[in-house]
Amino acid sequence: SRRGFAMNEPIEVPEHWKYAIVVGTPMSWDPMYANPNYGTSYEAYSKSRIAAFRLASFIKQLGCAARPHTPGNSYDLMVPPIMIDAGVGEQGRHSVVITPELGCNFRPAVVTTNLPMATDKPIAFGVQDFCKNCKICAEQCPSGAITKGDKQTVRGYKRYQMHSSKCYNFWNSNHGNLGCRVCIAVCPYTRKSNWIHRAALQVKANDPTGIRSEEHTSELQ
Repeated sequence: SRRGFAMNEPIEVPEHWKYAIVVGTPMSWDPMYANPNYGTSYEAYSKSRIAAFRLASFIKQLGCAARPHTPGNSYDLMVPPIMIDAGVGEQGRHSVVITPELGCNFRPAVVTTNLPMATDKPIAFGVQDFCKNCKICAEQCPSGAITKGDKQTVRGYKRYQMHSSKCYNFWNSNHGNLGCRVCIAVCPYTRKSNWIHRAALQVKANDPTGIRSEEHTSELQ
């Protein structure tokens, strides 16, 4: 929401937003795999919203400030950079954050607070090398919004450039505004967290030969 603020002007961050806590829920797996263009994110986002509001309420009862930032129209911050700083995952070629446990099937919410806490750090588990070679999301994107090229520096941050208008326009025109989740569904990291998935991630992250990066889908599909 930008009501009360002029567009393209700096927004003063409240002093009590000293820390950010990330929570998230996966979308239903079977409907997403069966038809990623038809299902919605609503159920997962509603669970994340409930978790964030309950957490914020608990923090307030402890005597500290808390503000939930939830899907819909209540985000007052950019979530992916916070997820990365919090060690939730790494940003992939498709601009979505990939987590070790759920891949990019993670619908987040954030709580900002001044509750003193120990902070997590960014993590690396092989996503950057993997995405450099994989390109499945770019090949399968219906709108052509995901680049097959190299990273570019965007607003001082080096990442894969997403053609956001193509993605947004297709999202809002597809099946009556129900959206699109093809890049999430086809990503090899998007798997239920079971022992096979976790073992493959360990092999990928710790393989000194680089063979796993070249055979970039076999161990996760």
